[in-house]
Amino acid sequence: MNDLWQDRLHLSVKKKFHSVSNMASKMGVSKTFFGRYIKEEKPPVRALLLLEKAGINPEYIKNGTLPIFLNEDEVQGNSAYGFKKVPLYDIGATGGDVHLFNDDNEAPIETISLPANSGDRAILVHGDSMHPVYSNGDIITIERPSTDILFGKAYLVICENQRMIKYLMPAENDKKIICKSENPIGNPEFEIYKKDIIKLFLIRSCLKNIIS
Repeated sequence: MNDLWQDRLHLSVKKKFHSVSNMASKMGVSKTFFGRYIKEEKPPVRALLLLEKAGINPEYIKNGTLPIFLNEDEVQGNSAYGFKKVPLYDIGATGGDVHLFNDDNEAPIETISLPANSGDRAILVHGDSMHPVYSNGDIITIERPSTDILFGKAYLVICENQRMIKYLMPAENDKKIICKSENPIGNPEFEIYKKDIIKLFLIRSCLKNIIS
């Protein structure tokens, strides 16, 4: 995975403390502590020492070497933090060559720990049609819906030649459905035939990209 140390910093802190500001408060440093380093090519030693003290593996921050946390219980997802391990996919959710997004034909780029009440898999967001709710570089968690479509909710929609993240709304033609974007720029609303939808995944949560 060609991510940056800043991405790994945000992901690990988000999992354990829910936000950088929460961790800073718990560790007794300024909320802007990491802001002064965020544009540096390599993570500074001072920041790595603080992260290690907080239980985050500095080797993961530097080069992506797992585990993310120094406490193995947190990696396994059976600690008091209530995390579970889920696969993270980079599936290009704005279009391009499309598989059916089965575990059989698309391999995850890595496995990450997320709160236990998240979905059963995670994907990277590409593009800004849903900005600022879901922006380029964010990680969203998803799951197969157990009920009919909940109109007004955001879904990962997989069609034959397109994958997209949209709010789904009812159309006047009951054979169609409206796909609506958060971002008004571009093509914020259009209709597709229900029969063209191959799979739907309900979006459960979002980890914001600190760099965006």
